[in-house]
Amino acid sequence: MTGKGTDEASARRAVEAVWRIESGRLIAGLARVTRDVGLAEELAQDALDVALEQWPVTGIPPNLAG
Repeated sequence: MTGKGTDEASARRAVEAVWRIESGRLIAGLARVTRDVGLAEELAQDALDVALEQWPVTGIPPNLAG
């Protein structure tokens, strides 16, 4: 596979990898700010959804965890 499909597959793999590595830290940080674990999980899921939509279009950000 070449072209756009490859870019989309690469972006999806990157999103999935970042999610596996950083989701716990992201949810914990959001929970500290919101004082609501359920809301923190929803916000993190929203961020995941946005990354899945945007990264194939805009590219993978250079500083994923920063």
